Amino acid sequence: MNKTELLKQVSKHSKLSSKDCNACLQALLQVITQTLQRGEIISIAKFGKFYTHYRAERQGINPQTGQKIIIAAQNLPRFKPSLSLKSHF
Repeated sequence: MNKTELLKQVSKHSKLSSKDCNACLQALLQVITQTLQRGEIISIAKFGKFYTHYRAERQGINPQTGQKIIIAAQNLPRFKPSLSLKSHF
């Protein structure tokens, strides 16, 4: 399912216009992104948890040349589904 299909389904189930659903989705994504950039956790009951994970600097290998390189440290977004969500699969 892509974004357009998601918006159609949300619009159908909520009886809101596609324009309103798009605005809500954009706002939700913006809030999630900003919250994760601040290093905070977003927990949604019966759905899951969004958080960031720190990956330390490490050594890697360039597959084209075989040369060793240093991969910079970074914070990466993660999602952990709740047990309730997992039970549906």
